[in-house]
Amino acid sequence: MGKNNDNLECFFAVNIGGGKVTASVWGVDGKKLHIINTASSKFESEEDLILASNYALDDALADFEPEPTKILFGVPDSWLQDDDLKEDKLKLLRRMVKELDVVPMAYVSTSHAISHLLQKQQSVPLTGILVEVADPLNVAIVKAGKVLSTRSQKRSGNLPEDIEKALLTVADIEVLPSKILIYGDKNLEKLKEEMTGYSWMSQLPFLHLPKIDQLEEYIIIKAVSFAGASEVYPDKSISAGEIEVNSLLSGTSTVSASGVVKGDKLNSQDSLEEFGFVKGDINENENLKIKNEKLDENEDRRKYEEDFAVPAGRQGEETAVDRNVASRTEIRRNPLPAGIEEYSFNSNMDSSPLGLVKSAVAGPLGFLKETGTGAFQSSLGKLLKIGIIPVLLILAFLGFLLFGLRADVTVFVDPRTLEKETSIIADPAIKSVDEVNKKIPGTIVETEISGSGKGSATGKKKIGDPAKGSVILYNKTSSSKNLAEGTILTGDNNLSFKLDNKVTIASQSAVEGGISFGKVTSSITASDIGPDGNLSAGKELSVKGFSANEVSAKVDQALSGGISKDVTVVTSDDQKKLLAQVSSELRTKAKDELQKKLQGDIKVLEESLAEKVVKQSFNKNVNDQASEFSLNLTSSYKGTAYSDTDLRQIVSKLVETNVPEGYMLDLTNTETQADVAKIEKDGKLVFTAKFKAKLMPKLNEDQIKKDIAFLTPSQVEEKLKTIESVIGAEIKTTPSLPSFLARMPFLANNITLHVTAK
Repeated sequence: MGKNNDNLECFFAVNIGGGKVTASVWGVDGKKLHIINTASSKFESEEDLILASNYALDDALADFEPEPTKILFGVPDSWLQDDDLKEDKLKLLRRMVKELDVVPMAYVSTSHAISHLLQKQQSVPLTGILVEVADPLNVAIVKAGKVLSTRSQKRSGNLPEDIEKALLTVADIEVLPSKILIYGDKNLEKLKEEMTGYSWMSQLPFLHLPKIDQLEEYIIIKAVSFAGASEVYPDKSISAGEIEVNSLLSGTSTVSASGVVKGDKLNSQDSLEEFGFVKGDINENENLKIKNEKLDENEDRRKYEEDFAVPAGRQGEETAVDRNVASRTEIRRNPLPAGIEEYSFNSNMDSSPLGLVKSAVAGPLGFLKETGTGAFQSSLGKLLKIGIIPVLLILAFLGFLLFGLRADVTVFVDPRTLEKETSIIADPAIKSVDEVNKKIPGTIVETEISGSGKGSATGKKKIGDPAKGSVILYNKTSSSKNLAEGTILTGDNNLSFKLDNKVTIASQSAVEGGISFGKVTSSITASDIGPDGNLSAGKELSVKGFSANEVSAKVDQALSGGISKDVTVVTSDDQKKLLAQVSSELRTKAKDELQKKLQGDIKVLEESLAEKVVKQSFNKNVNDQASEFSLNLTSSYKGTAYSDTDLRQIVSKLVETNVPEGYMLDLTNTETQADVAKIEKDGKLVFTAKFKAKLMPKLNEDQIKKDIAFLTPSQVEEKLKTIESVIGAEIKTTPSLPSFLARMPFLANNITLHVTAK
């Protein structure tokens, strides 16, 4: 897509969070969202935010034309209170739109936007913990697509501990989702590895070790832009799959703003129920206006008239076709009978395409009716001149239009959505559904799975040999001294050595000319490995427990043999990380294996499986030298399976009594989702079940087909919109006709009607 596109309406999007502003220019081409450019800028305080936003928008815009005028905002959850912007944040956005000179459309919280995008991509409402790796850390707990709780946590040097601290402050959620999704940082792969081996279940209410995943690089700006596209174009099924992103900047800049102007309070709007999106012009509180393009009927008419017009300067001339026909039939051009005027297409004729067809038919047919066969014989040349063959073709076309044309009409209706949530118990002790107590039969399933995996060692350790040699020990006292094996001798830089054997040093004695110290030679070994212990001969050492005036030591022969090197070893955390990885893989295999054995609609949930380690064996122990190590693991898994039909039966009872008049509930077009809340010792599976159904309005399709027969497409749309719950239509005729001739079939039986939810 080029940087200049007059046919594509584009918008700005700005996401605020984690001390950074991310901006994008985006538009929708057909059903595909294009993020044309993105850029980001860091800010240090809210006073810097406006200038940072201006820089990011300018960089994202680059030389793209035309420049968008409308903007939507992604904001952190901490800016919201009861789904509305806090008053000080409203004022801040007010100042931003004034300073940036843009028209505000709406705002959406970042976590709601991401949850909405993932739901559209995966076709399943998200259940998990969203973690934006920023400072402060933003943590959102999402169940069945709804954000239940959000927390902010000041960053430290340990990401898992920061997340744990944030989650420990959540008191109203009994069981946390067993999936953590991280995003917003360039080093997600490294952080994911750090989180995988963490002891998540020691303090937090997880049913089993949570699975750690990372989201794609541009998930935030994609989600915010997609939320905006879904709101601006509600009639288009915008694809959530491949969203093109063209990032202009590989880095970010930090700005400091000053001199910003204070603004008035913004008008808050109600949030959209589906994904927390808030509609409305923050500046003027006006409704969002969507530009609709219509076909230019005058242009169609002009082209039609050009196709059928006689070239200028040739009006009244006899054409070559006229001459050929006259020569072949040898018809004598007699005057018309008295009272009969020659038919011609005069300037007073209706100039519209349908008017032209009507006039062309009425003239010749009226003439034939009045003059009879004789007049026809005498005026055949005149009829040939005005073209009887085109007239017959037009008659044939009208016949086809009345009886041969077919149409497919898709009627888009606005369905109602009913949602119910309840606690249901899958009980292995019962055999039939108990609707009153909300119990369904459960089946105990179990299996044993073995597997293996390899991990990388990350610990560091020095290995080598200590220095060895001999020393002379001197006794400077009048009594002998006994030194035990292992007695410590110390030198410079706190180097220490140990006696290899116990020794006795004789006392000093008088000799001619003075005193002779008692002495003995003994071998010693350095306490630590490495070359630092390689001391030269003559080095003085002190003996622990004695002063230098009592006992001293001196290296006799140079100490040697001390060497060391750094090696990689297995750590306890390395083993925990590999165990968590292999356990997760075995759990998935166990679920798949059990599911294959189950028949019909019987389901077993992965998170409902209780795990017991039967055997585990690492090929390397903690502190063993290795760059890679492996684990063989055998675990048994036991859980409770249940029937999805039984589940639907229980929950649908909650819905059926609430179906309003004029709507119908189709149990085949429903969604059920179960989140495990608790696994009891007797095998009972307690989970929160959610039931979601679309209620389709009841339409009299036969009457609708009669009402729209032979209407133009625009008349059909207007007619259908008078029906409650109908929001639009899509019309296809066979064959396809030009817009100025397009009509519905004359026969209602030639119209096929499809009713679908929008």
